[in-house]
Amino acid sequence: MVRAYNSTTMKLLIVLKAETSAVKGVARKHNMQSSTDGQNNQAKLEAKVSTETDKDSEVE
Repeated sequence: MVRAYNSTTMKLLIVLKAETSAVKGVARKHNMQSSTDGQNNQAKLEAKVSTETDKDSEVE
């Protein structure tokens, strides 16, 4: 029983680490500042993503 719990915990930690790594990668891609400016970073990311999706929809 304990072994299954540890296995599940480790799987969840791996998933969490992968998600945060992806977020860090996106932040680096968009040249965002440190996490102290979280709200500003979120606004920048949303603006860039929306402009990129607008460009993609125009191409199609």
